[in-house]
Amino acid sequence: MGAKVGTWWTAQPTQANTLTAWAGGPKAEQLLDRDPAGRIDEALAALSRALSVPRALVDNLFDAAWLHDWRADPFSRCAYSYPAVGGIPAQRSLAKPVGNTLFFAGEATNTEQTATVAGALASGRRAAREVLGASEIGSRK
Repeated sequence: MGAKVGTWWTAQPTQANTLTAWAGGPKAEQLLDRDPAGRIDEALAALSRALSVPRALVDNLFDAAWLHDWRADPFSRCAYSYPAVGGIPAQRSLAKPVGNTLFFAGEATNTEQTATVAGALASGRRAAREVLGASEIGSRK
């Protein structure tokens, strides 16, 4: 069946000692049926296999984990966004600030990297720039 955790990413270009492990679909369901320690064990074993390094080395370098159960998240409700055909204008509308005081971010507001973590992060940076720009305008009044 293969590794339950088969997708990994770093914080690049940011220099951080963080590695994200991700699983989706039936493999995620199987992981979520395990306790947190079992999920971490599965992820570390998968990383060891993916890098072809001894598990003891992975365990020795491992510091801490943060787990997120997407199916229990009351805000996402186990979902992610994606635009329907012709839906890009709706995404642009979702991204527009309201009254220069309310700003939106998230994968649903990014038209270039929809339904991705990268899109969510990029939209967060965009919204932060908008907030800073609104702050500068407000301070000039």
